[in-house]
Amino acid sequence: MTYFVVVATGRDLEDAWGTALEEARRGHPDDEHPAGTMADKHEYVLIDEPARPLDEAIDRAVALLDADDDRIVTVWHPAGAVPVSESITGRRAWVLVGWTHA
Repeated sequence: MTYFVVVATGRDLEDAWGTALEEARRGHPDDEHPAGTMADKHEYVLIDEPARPLDEAIDRAVALLDADDDRIVTVWHPAGAVPVSESITGRRAWVLVGWTHA
């Protein structure tokens, strides 16, 4: 197994998720669910915690992986979405994190 940590931006989390998923799949046009990317995921779960600065949100996302957080513990669980407190290029942001097939 391997993991991904992706910074995603959008109008809302659904928009950010869709854009990030599309970008992950775009790099692999012949495979709808390429291994080793977030394209393996079909859903996400909001990590319902206070938003934090980007660098802290990335650290928190990695800490969730290290702790085997029950919400994202295996490749069959959804991706986690950690909220970011500042906007990026004028859009809301989340750090998407999860396990995927290598």
